[in-house]
Amino acid sequence: MNKIKSISAFLLLFSAVILTSCSVEPYTGPMPSSASNGGNQSTNDYWPSAINNQWVFSLNGVNQAPLKMVSIDAIGGNSYYTFNSQSNGGVSQVTRLRKSNGDYYLKSEDVIVAAQGGIPGSTSTGTERILLKDYLAVGGTWTTDYVQTTTYTDPTYPVVTTNFNIVSTILEKGSTLTVGGQTFNDVIKVRVVQNITFSGQNSSAISYYWYAKNVGPIKIETTSGITTYIQDLVSYILN
Repeated sequence: MNKIKSISAFLLLFSAVILTSCSVEPYTGPMPSSASNGGNQSTNDYWPSAINNQWVFSLNGVNQAPLKMVSIDAIGGNSYYTFNSQSNGGVSQVTRLRKSNGDYYLKSEDVIVAAQGGIPGSTSTGTERILLKDYLAVGGTWTTDYVQTTTYTDPTYPVVTTNFNIVSTILEKGSTLTVGGQTFNDVIKVRVVQNITFSGQNSSAISYYWYAKNVGPIKIETTSGITTYIQDLVSYILN
């Protein structure tokens, strides 16, 4: 679990279940945008999306590999901006972003952990969930429930099932935050409370996310038990 938490700025919370199998094909239609017909309408953009956009974060003061949009892919009738695969310490995962009417979806593919030190490799199922609803007023909430299944390369290890309940709340809108000496305006702050049930045991993690308009995520703080992970935006490139 510690390996998964250290992989990148966006893999702390988003390992979960994919309920159906989908094929992935390069997207050849119009470029996806943050708005579409129906539902809530939003003219804001708190995660600009274009090929070669990238963000570099530090994790507890140590710079991490860039998070870069490398392709647009069609999955299940939706188009996604796909990030470069993130890997660390034998753990790897692919994540994808799509936006619709102010809802920001992060689709996390399976988390794959390589065998190491006598411990077999494993695969934990991915999920898709809403990271941000930029049109909600302060105090607005949304909830996600899912089940993550982990299987091991050694069949003598049992399949592990973990239940997640995630409650997200808008805490601030239109605020200002300074990160790494740079001041960002028009910032949305979101609190994410994650409750986990594993083998009859309960645990929780609390995260705070800050998204700056026309920049993207600029800061994440996650506390799980006695450990706190602080992820600050170091640099970014937008196209």
